[in-house]
Amino acid sequence: MRVFQIAKLAGVSSRDVLDYLDFVGVYAKHPATKVTGDVFIETVISRLIATKDDFAKVYSQAPF
Repeated sequence: MRVFQIAKLAGVSSRDVLDYLDFVGVYAKHPATKVTGDVFIETVISRLIATKDDFAKVYSQAPF
C-alpha cells in the first residue's frame, strides 16, 4: 500500500504519514512510496486514526 493511500484511510495528510513512518524507523521519501507488511500497515492506520486529533509533528514518545 502506498503512503498516500494510508493517509486517505487514516484521514490524515501524507506528510503526517511520512513523519510517523520516519519516527518508527521506516524510510519513506514520497507519498507514492510503497509500504509493505499488512499487519504493519494496519497498525500504522489505527495509530494515526487514534492520534489524528492530537497529532504532533515531532513525537516525544511513541504514540502506541
